[in-house]
Amino acid sequence: MNIAGIVLAGGKSSRYGKPKMFELHQGIPFYLFSVNAFKNAGLEAIFISTNQQLASQFDQEVGSLLLENDEHNGPLFALSQAMKQLKDIEWFFVLAADIPYVTVEFVHTMLEVLKKNQPDIIMPITDEYVQPLHSIYNRSCLPIIEELLHSNKRSFMPLLDRVSIQKIRFPNDQMDFVNINKREDWNNE
Repeated sequence: MNIAGIVLAGGKSSRYGKPKMFELHQGIPFYLFSVNAFKNAGLEAIFISTNQQLASQFDQEVGSLLLENDEHNGPLFALSQAMKQLKDIEWFFVLAADIPYVTVEFVHTMLEVLKKNQPDIIMPITDEYVQPLHSIYNRSCLPIIEELLHSNKRSFMPLLDRVSIQKIRFPNDQMDFVNINKREDWNNE
C-alpha cells in the first residue's frame, strides 16, 4: 500500500501562546507522539508538514520535512501541499502535532480499515463529531481541495460533502482525539 504519514505541524498555536507541538508530555515533544504512532504501526514514509519559521526546531531524524509555500493557511492547505510535493504517494494519513495521547493501536485500526475499503477518505467519528485531523485521504481528493482553496474555503467540511467517506466510529472518551489548544487543556509535566 502506497501511504505516507503526515504530521501537521505548521499552525500558529495562537490560543496556546507559543508553538505547542514542542511542549513536553512525559519528556517527549507533542509532535513525536504522532510520529511514533506512525513508526510503531510500520509506516516507513513519515513527513512533518510545517513552515519555514518552525522547520529548524524539529528533529530531522524522525521524519522528513515538507515546507508549506505559504504559512498559516490551515490544515486543508497543508494537506494539499503534501499531496503536491509527494507525487508518488496515493494515500495520506494525517495526524495533528498537538495530540499527545494518540496511540499505535489507533493507527493500526485505521490502516486495517484501509486494507478492506478504499473510499476517498477514511475518517474517525465520535459522538457525531468527525475527526478530519486523524484521517486517511486519497490523492483523488486533491482537485477538490484545490478548488475549495481557490474559493477561499479552508475548512475540511465542504470537502466531506463531495467525496466518498468511510466513517469509523470510536468511543466518545477515546483519548487519541484529545488535542491541546490552550495551556488549561492539560497539566504541564
